[in-house]
Amino acid sequence: MKQSKIFYFASDTNLPFGGEKHTYEHVDILTEAGFEAYALHTRPGYRHTWFGNATPTIDSCRFWDIYDRDRDYIVLPESMGSKILAFPGRKVIFNKNLYYGFQIFGQSGDEAFDAYRDDSVVAIFAVSDHNLDHLRFSFPGAKVFRMCFHIDSNLFAYAPLSEKQRVIACVCKEKEQLAMLRQMTISRSRAGRNVISNYRWVLLEGFNERQMAQVLQSALVTISLCAKEGLGRTLLEAMACGCLSLGLGAGALKESLPQSCQFEPEDYIAMIERIEQITGDFPDNIGRWQSLSEAGRKNAESYTRLRQEEHLLSAWDQIMAL
Repeated sequence: MKQSKIFYFASDTNLPFGGEKHTYEHVDILTEAGFEAYALHTRPGYRHTWFGNATPTIDSCRFWDIYDRDRDYIVLPESMGSKILAFPGRKVIFNKNLYYGFQIFGQSGDEAFDAYRDDSVVAIFAVSDHNLDHLRFSFPGAKVFRMCFHIDSNLFAYAPLSEKQRVIACVCKEKEQLAMLRQMTISRSRAGRNVISNYRWVLLEGFNERQMAQVLQSALVTISLCAKEGLGRTLLEAMACGCLSLGLGAGALKESLPQSCQFEPEDYIAMIERIEQITGDFPDNIGRWQSLSEAGRKNAESYTRLRQEEHLLSAWDQIMAL
């Protein structure tokens, strides 16, 4: 009997999105484990180049030539909504962002709900415990599996705070709120209340993976004002690099950020005060923040390749046994 093939639908845009790397990593792990797996792109010959990979890819024409709807599986992102049901055969929904996934329901109506409940959808993948709990609650009886992801601590290498530069890195989400926080901080600097005028603000946008690592290795502080993270990959990469990473104590970020780095949504004052404390201590007294940097590093390093493999292969063993 021939083994089932596994296809992961991937976008054709080369913009850096952590979810796309997560897709490629799944295909790599399955391939190494002996499965026939592919990242499925629409455009012939396309693959992502913003991170290094040799992931098996396939275009849509070739896919329809070899896809066996009775035996194979296709993994589709939550962002497709009701379009998921347009694909025949057995399907898995890879839900990489709980919030955006549920927003699709408002656009697609009842058909999007039907996609999750259809008999052809054999499983749902969730990227955090927070997402897992909410998906299981929303779709009783569905097979929902927790997927871990991998933070490459060789690429996102740790730099102690004493080696950092006067850089504040900002996760490229909620730009209006980021602009507000930055202007508030600069206003206080002009009033002599902080030293932020000596710092460079960097929006983490448009970098390939290696460039991202270089920025994070230099940054003293990394901030995110997004409360709708699926898993918060960028903040974890920042913590792996030793950044003092500040974010909102909401959703999946509660699982990864040290508690003292979590802030209430829209409590810009508390976050700015923390930024002022850290930057005011740099470089002479930055050592008092070193334990917090190392706590973040420890959190990031728990996202290992081995843990990712165990989650993924266990899920597929169970799916194929259904």
